[in-house]
Amino acid sequence: MPHGLPAVRTGLLPGLTGAGRASLGAVLFWMVVSAAAAEQTGQGLKVGFREDAPPFVSLRAGPPPEGITGPGAEYDGFAATICRAVLDALEPGIGDVETFPVNAGDRFTLEDGAPRDLDILCDTTSITRERLAFCSFSFPYFVTGISFASREFRSRIGSVEGKRIGLVGGTTAVERLNTEWQRRFGDQPEITQFEDYEQGIEAMTGERIDVLFGDQILLEQAIRDADAGFDVSDDIISTELYGLCINPDRPDLLRVTNDTLAELYGSGQIYSVLSEYFEGRGASRFLVTLYSLYAVPEN
Repeated sequence: MPHGLPAVRTGLLPGLTGAGRASLGAVLFWMVVSAAAAEQTGQGLKVGFREDAPPFVSLRAGPPPEGITGPGAEYDGFAATICRAVLDALEPGIGDVETFPVNAGDRFTLEDGAPRDLDILCDTTSITRERLAFCSFSFPYFVTGISFASREFRSRIGSVEGKRIGLVGGTTAVERLNTEWQRRFGDQPEITQFEDYEQGIEAMTGERIDVLFGDQILLEQAIRDADAGFDVSDDIISTELYGLCINPDRPDLLRVTNDTLAELYGSGQIYSVLSEYFEGRGASRFLVTLYSLYAVPEN
């Protein structure tokens, strides 16, 4: 892959509306097509968008707001905004862009077990060594961890022994919970798995389970959406870095994705996007550190 200075164009960060767009104004800008990406023009692009992981990425309930157009416009959320920024950076000349809906169960493989043929996966994908076999991960864009919801206020992990356990998440979440449970309690938990957070919260409401494990930030959002009176523990039993999964055969995409993320972090634009989708909450010290580390200077 030849080296060269990237071309630059200016524009508003796609996907921001309301207060987030107003706060950014016309000062938003960023970089686009790198020399590496220019070699790959016309190849086309297959992009998977998670349907059910708000506030990161989910299918919109209605039409996109004015000004949000192009591939992925039907999806909303923090990660969806970043993904659309990457797609914008790849234009013009990338060729046809196809988008595909995915969920936690089929984001990596199809129903028949065949690997998904995607160039970019826009999802809450934890960076793991196992997934390095089929993902060239971007710079991390978020850090979180597995926690649990309970009917008790400020419940701690030590209080869940003997409780009926529910879990939303794939293999990674199961392994993390099993490892932590074994370390703390000396055995393996009996887990009821749910396909999404809505099902898990319904099970808690119906008292079929006592606590619900899942990604902390997704649990908080799902409980707010359901207007359920559950509390999410401050205890986190894992550290999860989210990255965009890029096709290893497309290094051009990885270069542009990381250029885009570095510009977001270095310019501070990422905090306005964060505020837009996390109800004005500021970034945690972990996120601030993460963005500082990956705000790679251009020169």
